[in-house]
Amino acid sequence: AADAQPAGGGRAEIERRLADDGALLVFAGQQRSIAEMYCALFCGAPVLPSGAAFTALGLAAADDQLGELGWPASILDATQRCRAAALVHTAEAFGVWPREPH
Repeated sequence: AADAQPAGGGRAEIERRLADDGALLVFAGQQRSIAEMYCALFCGAPVLPSGAAFTALGLAAADDQLGELGWPASILDATQRCRAAALVHTAEAFGVWPREPH
């Protein structure tokens, strides 16, 4: 059918998965744990990457891990901006957010 969605993807799948409060809590917890582990890698580093590189690398690592945990790319794509903001917030809390030169 012309309106068929690929397995594990599509707007209906995103809405269904994210409407389930339990699944949303699991996703948020997994994302936060991954962000914390990523940020911990930079604690005490003498030099940090740029903010853009830090975020891109962190999201790539999170996408890989969340994908391995069974989250489809459609969910990861739909939540990318939110997850990027959460990664920055976590990095600031860990004291590892790169200070960009002005």
